Amino acid sequence: MGKLIPSKEFREKVLHSIKKEELKRARIYLIVSISTTGASLAGIVLSIQYLVQAFYQSNFGSYLSLLFSDTDVVHSYWQELSLSLVETLPLLQIIFLLLTFAVLLVSLRVFMNNLRGGFAFSFNR
Repeated sequence: MGKLIPSKEFREKVLHSIKKEELKRARIYLIVSISTTGASLAGIVLSIQYLVQAFYQSNFGSYLSLLFSDTDVVHSYWQELSLSLVETLPLLQIIFLLLTFAVLLVSLRVFMNNLRGGFAFSFNR
């Protein structure tokens, strides 16, 4: 069976179409990463406010200050104090903050990869 060799014009058209689609996809990733970066920055600000509010409401700071103010009580009741610290820790708010920070890092990575690569498609560079 004979080997078919495409014409030079056809090859150039195919490669040009592929490059055009790659640039289109890279622009979409760039726009999405810019909007995700903005949203995650706003989410970080809101998460920090939510976390500070939760720290005040849970009295975590009061238990934590007890560690430094009265060492005799800490030595006597260290198990109860440690359980109280763990119980009043606003874990859900900390998780929200860490998740928004992770989204920010991923979106910045995609943004920088697309800028560095000259608008080339890349998730895993």
